[in-house]
Amino acid sequence: KMKLVLALAIATQPKVLLLDEPANGLDPESRQTLYRHLVEDVADRKIAVLIASHHLGELEQICDHVVMMKAGVIMEHADLDDLKKRIRQLQVAFSGTVPPGLETLPGVLHVVQLGRVAYLTIQGNPKPLMDQLESHKALFIDNLDMKLEDIFLHLNDGGDHHEIAD
Repeated sequence: KMKLVLALAIATQPKVLLLDEPANGLDPESRQTLYRHLVEDVADRKIAVLIASHHLGELEQICDHVVMMKAGVIMEHADLDDLKKRIRQLQVAFSGTVPPGLETLPGVLHVVQLGRVAYLTIQGNPKPLMDQLESHKALFIDNLDMKLEDIFLHLNDGGDHHEIAD
């Protein structure tokens, strides 16, 4: 049923296509086909597609703009690439123990510590913070991209369920 409804919606050649959880109930192959057709239609016919979904990993592969909501209120409205540049994660290793107070450094939103390594979720330009971390005797600092789902979780609840980016 879902495939038929989507095929009919796309066949009408709308200027704007509104989809609510369009991949629910589809097997992985059908999901890929659906998203491939949506991307092709956007490119070929210049249509706008608005997708409401909880499957952020899938959307991250095809969307260029995101609006994140919580309880009907917009939490974030941004170009996906800009959002991923603005909210990042630093992996920082120290020779001894992780120095206290990293969460109070400017731009740090959340800190997870695993032994001598700290994962800092940050907002903004990482360079000034990286300079500060080097003054705390960081052995190395790696600037990591975050997945859209991790960014959403952080913005949604302050990072309480935040997973470390791959």
